[in-house]
Amino acid sequence: MKFVCLILALFSLQLINSQSNSVKGFKYIVIQSQYGFQNEVNEYRLNELIQFELEKYDLASYMNTSVLPIDVNKGSCNTLFLEVIKSGTLKQTLTFNFNDCSQEVIASVSASSRIKKFDKAYFEATRRAMVQLADFVEPYQDSKPDLEDEFIESTQKEESEKIIERRISESVQIDNDSVILTYKRKDGKLELLKDDELYAVARLTRSGSYIVQGETMSGVGFFEGEVFIVEYFENNQSKLLRFTSYQ
Repeated sequence: MKFVCLILALFSLQLINSQSNSVKGFKYIVIQSQYGFQNEVNEYRLNELIQFELEKYDLASYMNTSVLPIDVNKGSCNTLFLEVIKSGTLKQTLTFNFNDCSQEVIASVSASSRIKKFDKAYFEATRRAMVQLADFVEPYQDSKPDLEDEFIESTQKEESEKIIERRISESVQIDNDSVILTYKRKDGKLELLKDDELYAVARLTRSGSYIVQGETMSGVGFFEGEVFIVEYFENNQSKLLRFTSYQ
């Protein structure tokens, strides 16, 4: 019996390694803002966490509800679509399938958690699964950009600026007068401070935005001049925090 289990384990490892050769060459990963097992968009902030974990491996990822780069699947399939499947009762298992344009599974990782609370269980399972990405996912290597690439980059920047303007106008403005919110650069990332105490950390992604992660909140960040703005959701409502440069 032990011999059979060993053979199955080796076969599974070989299957994952064989998939790894197919993962190369994909430029983007699209994440659903809500999966079938979730009752609302970004429930438990799981979708934000998935994006954050993917960006750790320098993988450009986008929510399907955001404005996607205009060269997504242009000319050829350069994008993977992330499917997340939940299973299990006594333990929560999350399976992450990376599907190509034909919905063929190019790569798959999964992990489980026995924590009873869904939010903590999903977080633990996600982080355990994403660690496996290091074995078979490589960042996209762009060829030397031509004039068309420069046009695409310029257009994406313009679209991002429009989104920022709309977010600022639509989001709830937070009164920062009661606390001092500042940021400072350290080791290639931004440390966000609240009354001079570390509040969260912001990391720049390949898509040009910042993923913000703290103990009590997570969101996305962007610069408006010298002011760093963090957008996050609370009670299904978008809110903003403004951080000024640490003096």
